[in-house]
Amino acid sequence: MARFLEGTFARIGTVLSPDEDRASFIRNAVESEIARGDQGFYSDLRRHLLGRESELDFCLNAERRAVQDRKAALAGKGVERAPPAQGPRPGKRLGRKPIRPQRKR
Repeated sequence: MARFLEGTFARIGTVLSPDEDRASFIRNAVESEIARGDQGFYSDLRRHLLGRESELDFCLNAERRAVQDRKAALAGKGVERAPPAQGPRPGKRLGRKPIRPQRKR
């Protein structure tokens, strides 16, 4: 069982969608982080951080830019429409990869 910093549950409450409970929000957040780790996202990201930039700052800025680009594309502002996402559709729970035993070399 994990302990959260004081105020975490109040912060989670402010970002929950109307049909989402706190437990499913936490489960989805954990599954999302596991999926990123499984794909080697963070090891690649760390090589490209600038100065004192944190992983969180980088990810938030990248997601903000992606949303702005998507809004512009959907509004027909000359930005090409992004290709369909390769991952799970929004709102779908991320699946975990089955763990396969490593072969000895």
